[in-house]
Amino acid sequence: QPKFFRPEDVDENFVSQELEIARELLIKEGKPESIIDKILEGKKAKLFTEVCLESQSFLKNSDQTVLEILNQVGQATGEKLVIKKFVIFSLGN
Repeated sequence: QPKFFRPEDVDENFVSQELEIARELLIKEGKPESIIDKILEGKKAKLFTEVCLESQSFLKNSDQTVLEILNQVGQATGEKLVIKKFVIFSLGN
């Protein structure tokens, strides 16, 4: 479930909290301090793909992101497409 439109919109407090949790887990796993920062950079990039709508896989074609589909449709129509709002529907609890 996306929480933000694009990586630039992600709240820094959210990112720092998530990375701090990941850092604590890596320390508990016994990872060497020298590689923790490299692992956290990868986790940060993955976090953006999970919480940013534009970075997520397109539902009908998981090989492309939502942003790639927007650009593709924009080129076909000659318009610049921008997502201004999105709604998440969920069934059940």
